[in-house]
Parts: sequence; structure tokens; C-alpha cells
Amino acid sequence: MTNKQILAVDIDETKPTSAATASTSTTALDLVEEAGPSVVVDEDADLAGGLPPRAVTNADGSITLPLRHPVTLQIKSSSGGVRSETYDKLTFNRFVGADLRAIQSTAKDSQGTVILARSARIREAVMAVLYDRMDGADIMDAIKIAEVFLGGGRTKPE
Repeated sequence: MTNKQILAVDIDETKPTSAATASTSTTALDLVEEAGPSVVVDEDADLAGGLPPRAVTNADGSITLPLRHPVTLQIKSSSGGVRSETYDKLTFNRFVGADLRAIQSTAKDSQGTVILARSARIREAVMAVLYDRMDGADIMDAIKIAEVFLGGGRTKPE
């Protein structure tokens, strides 16, 4: 006889249960745990709009994302000077009509960087280079935050 692991996913559980309720009620998950080891999977964990745990919602409704891996760029100004800028966090803001128009008029393969640039209020040329040097996990977290603003996310901090 082989050992069989039972995998339980409770998709109907939306509210945490109190200790008193948990001791008096039996759920399908409780029955599976009695039968053997189980794994509980949060099916909503990767949905767009969820903020990364390290993201900070600011009083003005913007969201600051501290980067796991800061990036330093050399920025050349129109006057010919060169300055060094280190990006260790990005602050994202709600979009306005001009932002959405700029995003829609951009080629599909460049829309991701334009979305991040417009929300973070960073010049698109700078964001294109920053994006290319950012860690993949930081990019994915930045995209999650921008999607909150694109999808009608929170307008005020909770």
C-alpha cells in the first residue's frame, strides 16, 4: 500500500473563523485533516490588485514599493551634465486621462514600461533603462501595484 497525500483547497472560506466557532463547527477541511496530511492553497494569492507585503500605502493614496535590489543609473541632462541616481524605492500614483492616453498610444511591447513610468512619475526614457536593470521580483511587484490603479483599486488609504 502506498502513502497518499490528500490536497484540500477550501474555495468557499472567505472570513477567518474565531476560535469559538472553529471548535464547534466542522468544515470539509477539518475532515480532510483528520484523514491525513493536507495542504491549504490560497487561490486568490496571485490575483491582480493584491499589494506586495512590503508596499506602503501613503496618506495621499500613492503606494511606495521599497525595491529588494536597488538600481543606480547615470543620468545625462540636456545641459550635458551627468548625475548618479539610485532607485531604492518607487512611489506609484493613480492615473489621470493623459496617462491612459499615453499608455494606449504606445506600442504593445512598450506599454509595461510606460505604465510604470506614468504611475511612478518617472520619465519614460529613464524608466526603460531602469526596467531593464530591475530585479524580476521587483518588476512583478511594481506591476501589481500599477494594476491596482488601473483596475479601479483603492482611492484612499484604508
